[in-house]
Amino acid sequence: MGGGPRSFPEFERGGPQRHHSVSDYEGGRPGSSHNLQNFYANQRYQPRPSEAEQAMQQKRRMAAQRERELRNYHQEQQYNRSKDTTEPIE
Repeated sequence: MGGGPRSFPEFERGGPQRHHSVSDYEGGRPGSSHNLQNFYANQRYQPRPSEAEQAMQQKRRMAAQRERELRNYHQEQQYNRSKDTTEPIE
């Protein structure tokens, strides 16, 4: 590679420049905070899911709970079996 300084001709010739003043940015701030407030307000007051959707979610929750309980029970059984095999027989 060359040892000289790299040149960026698009900047040296005054290529892509944007002329924005600070006031351009400040002008957008109150509106953007207002938009954020609207966003969170809309999140808060979303329409309720239908009864069918609520029932399906409840079924999923119950199934997940059963799976967790079964997994825990299975792990406990495995632990008890391994513990029984390591104890000396009296």
